Amino acid sequence: MRESHLEVSMQRLVLFIGVCALLCFSLQLSSAVKNECCPTHFQVFKAYQESMQGLLKTVKGESLENFEKQYHDKEALTYLNLLSGSLSEIGDHYKQLSAAEDEAAARNALERIDKYTKQLKDLKGAQAKKLVESIDVSL
Repeated sequence: MRESHLEVSMQRLVLFIGVCALLCFSLQLSSAVKNECCPTHFQVFKAYQESMQGLLKTVKGESLENFEKQYHDKEALTYLNLLSGSLSEIGDHYKQLSAAEDEAAARNALERIDKYTKQLKDLKGAQAKKLVESIDVSL
C-alpha cells in the first residue's frame, strides 16, 4: 500500500513539474511574440514616415499649381492616416508592456498627426500646401 501512495505522489510531482514547464515555455513564447511585434510596427511606421518626408521635400520645392495638379494634399492625407494607424498600434504595444513614457510619446505624436489630418481635410490650395510643408511626422 505504501508503494502505491508513493507512486501516486511521484506521478503528481511529475505532472506538476510538466505543467510548470509548459507554463514557463508559453510565457517565454508570449514574451518573444511581444518583442517581435514592436519592431514590425516600427518598421511599418518608418516606411510611412520616409514616404511622407519624401512628399514633404517634393511639396516644398514645387509650385502651388503642381501641388494641386498632383493631388499632393490627398497624398498627404493618405500618409497621415497610415501614420496614425501605425502610431496607434505602437502606443497599444507600449501599453501592453507597461512602458508609460514611450506610450505617452507615441500618443502625443498620434494626437499631433490626427490634428494635421483634421486641419488638412478642411483646407484647399495655398493653405493646404502651407500646412503640408509644416507637417512634423517624428515620433
